[in-house]
Amino acid sequence: MSKKLLVILILVLALLALLNRRSLSDKMAEVGIEMAKRQVNRASVIRFHYGKVDSLYKEKAYSHFLFLKDSVGADDGLSAFLRRQSVLLIACCAIPDWLKDSGADTLRLPQSAFDFLVDEDKEMQAYQIVEVERRGSDNAYRLRKVDCYE
Repeated sequence: MSKKLLVILILVLALLALLNRRSLSDKMAEVGIEMAKRQVNRASVIRFHYGKVDSLYKEKAYSHFLFLKDSVGADDGLSAFLRRQSVLLIACCAIPDWLKDSGADTLRLPQSAFDFLVDEDKEMQAYQIVEVERRGSDNAYRLRKVDCYE
């Protein structure tokens, strides 16, 4: 009797899993994305690739990428960083006029990428370009997090 009950219970659970596989797949994807975010946030050096960056990088070999997730107000420290370094400003939001006037080159990137590149509690993150590796016709950038106020 208990074997029959166990088999029925397993069949019911399998049927529920089958019927809810979309929900389970979504949950598994969500868990995978969160794990990837934590891994990227803990890493001292990450790899980054985005085709539109390559054409700009060919014209001007940047020393830093600055990823801007949220619009920021005028900031003297950030302005000094942009003047000191060769920076490509990559944003998913509207770029404030004071940043456009800084002379930094700008590029738009989809919001989803910023979940990995900028910590949730920050509005921006600067990376120093450690190495550029050629992969076929594209570049892979090895980046190290830096504080743009140092």
